Amino acid sequence: MALALTACGPATPDGTGTAGAPTAASAALTPILAASELVVGPNRVPLGVVRSGTPLNDPNLKLHLRFFYLEGPEAEQTKVRTEADAVYRGQGLPFGLYVAYPTFDKPGTWGIEAQMSVDGSA
Repeated sequence: MALALTACGPATPDGTGTAGAPTAASAALTPILAASELVVGPNRVPLGVVRSGTPLNDPNLKLHLRFFYLEGPEAEQTKVRTEADAVYRGQGLPFGLYVAYPTFDKPGTWGIEAQMSVDGSA
């Protein structure tokens, strides 16, 4: 089973994306999948999050994941198959670990869309 990962990071007030060079406060958040094997059925999907190359360890980070099955007709590829909020599990670690528990109903290529916010900013 393969996964593709995309992220929704901070946007400018007009919603067009980050303008100019990002500052430390507004730099895009990048999710990093920390699993080597996912299977049909229940899964544990651990993710790390980095900002400007630095791992975050923030229990206030909100991470919502949407999962898409990327094989078959195009109309099916845009359909959300399951969603999950990731739970913070980074207490005592040098980096934050955020874990979600989706169930995949078939083998193949799955995509993940990550929606993240820190301190109320998307």
